[in-house]
Amino acid sequence: MVRFSPLVAATFGAVLFLLSPLESQSAAEGYVRTTQSLPGSANSITVVDDGNVWFDGVSLNYDAPGLPTRALLTFPTFRFGSFTMAIGNGELLFAESSYGQIWRVPVDAARTPQLLNTIQYAYDAVAIGPGVAIVSAKTGGFSSAQNDLIALDLVTGAQTTIGLVPGASGPLALSPEQELVYATAPLTFPPPPAAVDVIRWNAAQWSLALSGGPVLTNANAQVIVNGLDSAGDLAIDIDDDIFVADYGNARVLEISDSHTTKSVSTILDFALASTSPSALAFLPGATRNAEFEPFAHQGGGVLCVIETDYFATTNVARLAARSAPLALAGGSGPVAPGVFTLMQQNGPHAGFCMLALGTVGTGALLPLRLQGFEQALLWEAGLLFPVATLFAPLDPTGTAAFALSNPGFPNGLWIHCQTAFVAADGSSIGASNVCSVALQ
Repeated sequence: MVRFSPLVAATFGAVLFLLSPLESQSAAEGYVRTTQSLPGSANSITVVDDGNVWFDGVSLNYDAPGLPTRALLTFPTFRFGSFTMAIGNGELLFAESSYGQIWRVPVDAARTPQLLNTIQYAYDAVAIGPGVAIVSAKTGGFSSAQNDLIALDLVTGAQTTIGLVPGASGPLALSPEQELVYATAPLTFPPPPAAVDVIRWNAAQWSLALSGGPVLTNANAQVIVNGLDSAGDLAIDIDDDIFVADYGNARVLEISDSHTTKSVSTILDFALASTSPSALAFLPGATRNAEFEPFAHQGGGVLCVIETDYFATTNVARLAARSAPLALAGGSGPVAPGVFTLMQQNGPHAGFCMLALGTVGTGALLPLRLQGFEQALLWEAGLLFPVATLFAPLDPTGTAAFALSNPGFPNGLWIHCQTAFVAADGSSIGASNVCSVALQ
């Protein structure tokens, strides 16, 4: 990473510390949400890169855009589904709770599903490496005081208990550092307020437990955050932000920078909706090292949220960064002598915006860090030392207009412009695309 040049840092940074909160903003600002409906009976849902997988009580179905729904696994009679998860190589791990069966299911129709083993009351699982998954299961029954963490061999079906955690079954996730992350669950349902903790064990700990060493417990775990109200599922992005399906409060929480600040905010709120979040999945983006942050450039991945009313409505919501385009008003140019306008759109509502203008366009976007903010700005290298900077407030729709004067250039001149902006409450920053304009 590189940091802001002194000039850009001084001008933009000076604005930031003078800003006071203007209005309460949703933590989801800077993201765009799209939804896809599934049958109301769909459960045990997961999202893969090219479609959705869901269970209807009899068949595990694969649903890809432009293709007919296809059954991957079919049972002779009705069963209650537990979970479905991707385990790589075009395969899924599916668990049902009627008989406790866990299946390895290929998406490829030419391959045959494999019954691996039975684990009673399996709740969730996460793949921790080639051929191994950790299953969270209440094998002792609902009256048991402990929840088991079981290593399941995805080839032989052999299982080994590597962890014992007090309470009901909780969800699992694996961090980019290969840490095993777990959300505790009290024995009572619904859980009492502030009774859920998110904890983790590092790779050395769970590797040692796999080889017969000390089992994983609350005592040897590191607490990430405590005092949450509920956690139905977990997902983690590439820069260690943890997402929590807080079904008790009908919202999805984000634990930002889980190794440093560990701040908790709401990224998706269902308070006024008939549905609530039941499951999560994070799909990394195609752009290498691109972060999933508000107003980030495209390619930073998608947070998938399964929304349901547990009766007739089930949706897959996809949350991605919302772009904030900067463009020449009225066309693409070239621009004749006189006044012309650059329009900033879809920025933070009632936020503040800085326009940087220069004559050097490199096409290289550098990830810049500004102290106090988690996300990086992808900034045009030629604008580290801009010719000019202008400032403007963003209106309630996130729009600002910059009126500029072209004195005329008989031989022509290309200018390159980009904006950086801050939310009204100072919680997030972002950057636009680079807008290049030919002046005559």
